[in-house]
Amino acid sequence: MFGLSRTYCSPQPPVHDPDCSSTLSDMIDHPPSVSEPPASEMPTEQSPYHPYPNKNSFSLGNWYWNHGIQKSQEDFQKLLNIVGNPGFTPGDVQSTPWNAINKVLGRNDFDEEGNRWEWEDEDAGWRRTRVTLDVPFHSRMQNPGTKPHVIGDLYHRSIVSVLKEKLANSVDDSYLHYEPYELSWSPTGSQDDGVRVHGELFNSPAFIEEHQKLQASPPEPGCLLPRCILALMIWSDATHLTSFGTSKLWPAYLYVGNESKYRRCKPSLHLANHIAYFQTLPDSFKDFASEHIGGKGGPGQPFLAHCRRELFHAQWSIILDEEFLEAWRHGIVIECLDGRFRRFYPRILTYSADYPEKVLVASVRNGGQLPCPRCLVLKSQLRGMGMRDDLDQRVVAVRINDASQRKKVQAARKFIYELGFAVNSKSVETILKPLSLVPAVNAFSAALGEFGFNHYQMLVVDILHEWEVGVWKSVLIHLIRLVHEVKGAHVSVLDARCLSRGAHVRERYNPQILVQYVGIKEAGCP
Repeated sequence: MFGLSRTYCSPQPPVHDPDCSSTLSDMIDHPPSVSEPPASEMPTEQSPYHPYPNKNSFSLGNWYWNHGIQKSQEDFQKLLNIVGNPGFTPGDVQSTPWNAINKVLGRNDFDEEGNRWEWEDEDAGWRRTRVTLDVPFHSRMQNPGTKPHVIGDLYHRSIVSVLKEKLANSVDDSYLHYEPYELSWSPTGSQDDGVRVHGELFNSPAFIEEHQKLQASPPEPGCLLPRCILALMIWSDATHLTSFGTSKLWPAYLYVGNESKYRRCKPSLHLANHIAYFQTLPDSFKDFASEHIGGKGGPGQPFLAHCRRELFHAQWSIILDEEFLEAWRHGIVIECLDGRFRRFYPRILTYSADYPEKVLVASVRNGGQLPCPRCLVLKSQLRGMGMRDDLDQRVVAVRINDASQRKKVQAARKFIYELGFAVNSKSVETILKPLSLVPAVNAFSAALGEFGFNHYQMLVVDILHEWEVGVWKSVLIHLIRLVHEVKGAHVSVLDARCLSRGAHVRERYNPQILVQYVGIKEAGCP
């Protein structure tokens, strides 16, 4: 169809093809048209708006909490739309216990001893694991040596449990591609090989390469089951929860790349699986460190940066547990919906994060002389980005998680943890700085390095942080500077176009807000 053709790795076409049953409605997101029962007929415990008793009270609560602290005329209009809706019933909100609901929303039930089971429910895969950090204090500190310190509890889910739940779901399983394929396009009637088309993870070179490696490897003894790759796509991003204050959350999400991106992008399908909520260094950690450091200076930035890296990878070491490694080695046998048993092997293909978190995942220096977490391009060569030589350099000088690099990290850690050197001492820097490495044991390298897994290559471009908020924001600010330098009424034209696009655009691209970044005194907008 449309000149597209598939080429599968196996000589026979797959028995299971999700695209045969896909429809247009599977690829678009639209509100469900299911009628809601009256609030009086819906028990509070089973209400989808819990802790709100009904839809009308939920709409008011949502308007109050999620539309900013300072209300605008637009927010007032949204309130009028809620109370002016024909389905709005004043009786639904008159008796709503607002104070009690607010207490429920602000309570962390999972931290109460009586409700710990909600996080540790084995059926859902949630677990709670204590995280302890070995903190190195060098020989010139008041109390030198390695001191253990309990950071807190990591709330996480078993990745294997998530995958089993995914494969057992009758709806999700029917949309999973068990076998990858190459997708090509050629004009009608053409006899050439066509042009390679890239669009889904299950027809990407990385997926196909992993599939071919698996098929070429020796099978499990006495097992004749078909072997399939489960492509794991991981996201993580530390997020501030409030406009004011320090409340934040650091979740990690897991998608399965065997499923189409059009389904993964539909919020109504809830295909993102939460697998962890990372802990950060608490404020009390500085007090603990100061007691052992002595003096008035307190812990320095290199010391705290090292402890943050150690904490992050200590938590990933918990998530990449023996159950997951066993599944990586020997697979998971699942009876699929077509009645066939298959052996699925999880493979991490992508990890998406912003740049500060990427260098944390890769265990490289933030903004070092080799700043890229995927290749060994020098910072001085970044000006050539996008040129042919730069593209070739990224292929030739890729970062490789090999034994030589791991030995460098271990040698540096010996200076720190056994010989009492500082984390940024000259002896440590001499070993690690040439490759912009850091003295942290990488959890992905330690757990999966024996299988030949190169964790640097799983880090992919994050469109949100590296383009929309990063490159595009910088380009837009630069263009605004150019507009202000050009004589004429160009600034007024830009403002008029911005204001004519609607309220949501004015909020995002208000020139008065952008001027704060470019440093121009007069915005030139009404």
